[in-house]
Amino acid sequence: MTALLSRIQRRQAGDVATLVEAIGDGPWLCVAPHDDDVCLGMGLTAAAATAAGIAVHLVVCTDGGMGYPRPEDQPTIAATRHGELIASSARLGIPVERVHELGLPDGELTARRGIHRRPDGRHTGVGRELAAVLRRVRPRIVFGPNPADVHPDHQAVAADLDIACFWAASAIWLELGEPIALPVRWDYAVYAPFPAEPDLRLTGTPAGQRAKAESFAAFASQQYVAEQLSTARPVEHLRRVSWQAYQPEQYDHLFA
Repeated sequence: MTALLSRIQRRQAGDVATLVEAIGDGPWLCVAPHDDDVCLGMGLTAAAATAAGIAVHLVVCTDGGMGYPRPEDQPTIAATRHGELIASSARLGIPVERVHELGLPDGELTARRGIHRRPDGRHTGVGRELAAVLRRVRPRIVFGPNPADVHPDHQAVAADLDIACFWAASAIWLELGEPIALPVRWDYAVYAPFPAEPDLRLTGTPAGQRAKAESFAAFASQQYVAEQLSTARPVEHLRRVSWQAYQPEQYDHLFA
């Protein structure tokens, strides 16, 4: 076990020794609706992964423009949170060249799901932009927000990330790069429980909890969350997303 993790447990299947054994080798791509979501939901896991030599990338979908504490902060909050993101990611061991910012408007992802044509003719949208990042990073493992979360931006990203993985693995939109192998998908939780039981439990050491808390401390503009993070147990859960393609025969037993 590492200096940041004291235990990695599979649900009803015992302990494992390493993150590679439990989840898989890199590159990993952690997808965040907002700049602080990965830190909150899986900061301990990400810090332990980079410490173990796993290449971890972070993609942030929104510009953080709705995260202002006071009205007078609104004009500058997006720029402020960009700087906080880079500092926070560095504390997790994720260098700036592995941080990918889509810059979509904070709070508007539900209206920007899928693909949209911009006035200049360029295609955009949550799913399209994520497919482009997937082609660039070519990850083996992809983490996304819990689809049962209460924040609409989280719900939009969770839904579009699944189809973005299929798009990125398909022989379409070759201007985005060559198709990738379909990655293994995991979900992390921020605000709400998972829709089904998680598959992995990661328990941090005191050093691991400090690494996560120090990473979040970089978000000085979001300190209303810091106290609950500093007092939370050093435990994170992840849920494996099951890919199951539709096959007519899967329903044969219903019509025997």
